[in-house]
Amino acid sequence: MIPRLALLFMVFPLASGGVFRFSTYEPHRSTRSIDDWHCGIGKISGGISNALTYFSPDQQRINVCCMEHDDLLEIEGLNRMEVDRIFCECLTNIGSSYITIVIKPLFCTAIKTYSLLFHRDS
Repeated sequence: MIPRLALLFMVFPLASGGVFRFSTYEPHRSTRSIDDWHCGIGKISGGISNALTYFSPDQQRINVCCMEHDDLLEIEGLNRMEVDRIFCECLTNIGSSYITIVIKPLFCTAIKTYSLLFHRDS
């Protein structure tokens, strides 16, 4: 069964403006600012993900994982499930117990479920 919070990450973005699209992937040189929040695919899911990570000392590192995920999705030919796996691995590499116990299960369930529901052929 899909956790309720994961559903928020998937359903509300569709009602709040859709998926953000950014520039093509350039390793370690994203054209987007790290000062902006890049997790979530709409205003509501972005706000929820920001609130969940707000008090974490690793919030900026989580944001970098989200930026890299978005950048990798822009590369034509990359399998979406592989990009999602890389994102979850990025969260694992942060090493924080809060990330491991709370953030990774929520974020990874949300992106994997979103991919299965809306990008089956990717």
